[in-house]
Amino acid sequence: MGSCSSSQKVAETGTKTQQPPTAATTQKDAPAVEAPKANTAAAEGTVTNPATVDKKVLYYHVVSQPSRSCAWLVDYMNLNDVELKPVDIFKGEQKQPEYTEKFPAGQVPAFEDGEFAFGESTAILQYLTEDTHALWPTDKKGRTLLQQYFGRHPTAIRPITLKYLLPVFIAPKSAEEKAAAAEKELSVIEPVLKEYEAILGKQPYVLGDSLSLADFLFAPEIDQLVWCKADLLESYPNISKYLARLREEVPSYVKNFEDANKFAEDFSEARGF
Repeated sequence: MGSCSSSQKVAETGTKTQQPPTAATTQKDAPAVEAPKANTAAAEGTVTNPATVDKKVLYYHVVSQPSRSCAWLVDYMNLNDVELKPVDIFKGEQKQPEYTEKFPAGQVPAFEDGEFAFGESTAILQYLTEDTHALWPTDKKGRTLLQQYFGRHPTAIRPITLKYLLPVFIAPKSAEEKAAAAEKELSVIEPVLKEYEAILGKQPYVLGDSLSLADFLFAPEIDQLVWCKADLLESYPNISKYLARLREEVPSYVKNFEDANKFAEDFSEARGF
């Protein structure tokens, strides 16, 4: 998550009503994708209880980046059969016995489909799109690149939060400490920012010409740099254009960002950042 001394609001004015794409279309001209039917993706061999078979729940926190990826997808695909259940990670609700009994890792996001319970954002994103393959590349090379991105995300993209934002915007108590931490940790994230600055200079989205599941993971990590340190991305104009494109073309992204932004503002104010 990110907590910030300043924030940059995203204008929602002028956005169009979105329709989720099939794997072969872009956001702009895509026909609607039918949300997966209840219990069609149940795990093979799982014994289900009829009383819970249709209950699908995403456990999340609004400012957790992996949670945001999954909540954004639920909204984007109009998955009305999925309940969004907040978990207060600042109060340690994810570590309580009733939670860890179902999700031993004690983390968000986590997903429950009847008696089938699991975690990890990439697994949840794939599970929710398994039936339709919406937001999946249609060709073998594209699908391979998506799997490559899934594999790299924890070590290449997540450090933006874990190695930079948390030390800079959570631990320090003074402006001087923040500045020192920012200077020290910036070198951790500069290589990946340069990498995706180059990629997004050649194509509009992370994997090419169409929105994909990779964008649902990438954007919630990168956009924190907008609310937390607005001037940092001035050196990365292609990344800035990418985020602006999402704000213009994907209304559910705007809502996702603004919900997290509001929490970050309130959290920062409460802690005196």
